[in-house]
Amino acid sequence: MAKTLEVTDLCKTYITNKRQNNVLRNVNFSVDKGDMVAVMGPSGSGKSTLLYTVSGMDSMTAGTVLFG
Repeated sequence: MAKTLEVTDLCKTYITNKRQNNVLRNVNFSVDKGDMVAVMGPSGSGKSTLLYTVSGMDSMTAGTVLFG
């Protein structure tokens, strides 16, 4: 089946007070056409950061996101 979304080695790092906080580290997944996906996890686990980064609303530190 055709891939609608492919995420490879996605990383997002924040630097605060000279400390590095790796929120997303080497995230890999793909979504096929017609798939339904849910993002679940405890508070502070990076769900919103993942969605913002994959959608392009936030920049990524490393990795690739391919649509279509």
